[in-house]
Amino acid sequence: MNDSKKNSNYGFTLLELLISLTIFGLIVGVIFNSFRISVRAWEKGDSEVERQQRSRIAFDLLRHQLASAHVTEPKKDGQSSFLFKGTSKSLEFISATRMSPGNQRGLIHVQYSVKPKSGEREESLICDEREAVLMSDVGSSGEGPEDTKFELISKVPAIEFAFLSELPRGMALQWVNAWDLETNKQYPRAVKLTVTERPETSPVVLIVPLGSAGFERKANESHAQK
Repeated sequence: MNDSKKNSNYGFTLLELLISLTIFGLIVGVIFNSFRISVRAWEKGDSEVERQQRSRIAFDLLRHQLASAHVTEPKKDGQSSFLFKGTSKSLEFISATRMSPGNQRGLIHVQYSVKPKSGEREESLICDEREAVLMSDVGSSGEGPEDTKFELISKVPAIEFAFLSELPRGMALQWVNAWDLETNKQYPRAVKLTVTERPETSPVVLIVPLGSAGFERKANESHAQK
């Protein structure tokens, strides 16, 4: 009888409690770390999807704006000048397709610029759109107001433009990192935009051909005028 009462009052020792708490803490720690890893993987995947979508939007916009590009720039005095210039970090031309909402009529002066983030090695692609008739001189657009600028691609290792040059007959075409209609006396055969989204992955490349009849015809007209 006394032995049964002693057995019923028997509890856990301090050592058993410490062991139980240690095992419980390990289990909670494993669960928490697994949850944290899952959250980070989800955030990374979501960020990667967003980055790819922004790159796709930028590619589509550039393709459509170049497809509807006007090789002449209207002026206030009723005259028009020819505009198409670019470097490895910029591209400037006139287009009928705009990104900004509002009035969709009329031509716009488009300037794509690759700019580094302040204090960082990463680059961003900025699109600046303004009414073409308000521009006073070809190529003298300068910096526009902030409300005309759109950040299309943000914080990637490298963004570069290139231009397909037509060499003399019998020679292969080659990509060059600068183009100016005033110097080259013709339009490039194509424009290439290369975006390196991550150092360990292959870059994403967009090539927009410009060898249309309209470009060739108006390029010849520009030579005749000059």
